[in-house]
Amino acid sequence: MAWLERILLSAAAASLGALITLLWVGDASTGNAARDAAEKDPARLARLAEDVAAQADMLAQLTADNVALTLRLRVLERASPATAGAAPADADSAGASLAADSDRSSDAGEELPEPPEVPVAERLARAGIEPALAADIEERLAAMEMERLYLRDQATREGWRNSERFSTAMDGLASPAEVLRGEFGDAVYDQYLYANGQGNRIVVTSTLQDSPAAQAGIRAGDTVLSYAGARVFSIGDLQTATAGGEPGASVVVELLRDGARWYATVPRGPLGVRLDIMREAPGPG
Repeated sequence: MAWLERILLSAAAASLGALITLLWVGDASTGNAARDAAEKDPARLARLAEDVAAQADMLAQLTADNVALTLRLRVLERASPATAGAAPADADSAGASLAADSDRSSDAGEELPEPPEVPVAERLARAGIEPALAADIEERLAAMEMERLYLRDQATREGWRNSERFSTAMDGLASPAEVLRGEFGDAVYDQYLYANGQGNRIVVTSTLQDSPAAQAGIRAGDTVLSYAGARVFSIGDLQTATAGGEPGASVVVELLRDGARWYATVPRGPLGVRLDIMREAPGPG
């Protein structure tokens, strides 16, 4: 258990420090006295030598234990994901790539072994995408990732890797989410988000008093499926939709409540709701 080993490590370090302090103090305070006493009592000097030898053996054992526990603790920390128990991804990160960046390393620059991953096409197929289509999506994602890697390589070779030019060029590349949604449609994009472990449903957690949402009957627990006919899969999607079009024009919001679809009419603009993002297997809604 990692917590127990941390305690043992702390205890070992404390014991080691205490023993070193004891030996140092003993040497500083009793060294001269021991030599004086030895001239009068050789047996006392022999006992003192035995005590020092025993303390040295104890110090060596504590040192070895401390090293072993340190190594074990590092192994446990390396094996434990830094994100264990972390909150779900932010709603606006729903467009992150299924294929992670190939050039990953630790903060210290040390290359870390990557855990075996389920192939992209297999993950997509598990989410309900036809195998042939899943293979096409995997190929498209790989091509987009290679495009980014080639750009990074070019910028590094030509010396503008850390410049605004590089950031602008990277931003100019279409994101995997934009490409997949545009080429394959909302249904496949929904399955893609789910397969990628990302949120794909927006849930109302509360409504503001006298807000357009409250007046239209929207309440906590409702899932927002679309706004003005456009599917929404993230809080960013909904914010973009409410900010478009003519302010105040009547639009229809499609929602899911207790497994049944229903529709609310609201003026285009802020709804006055607090939202959360959740991940749900594609299907009805």
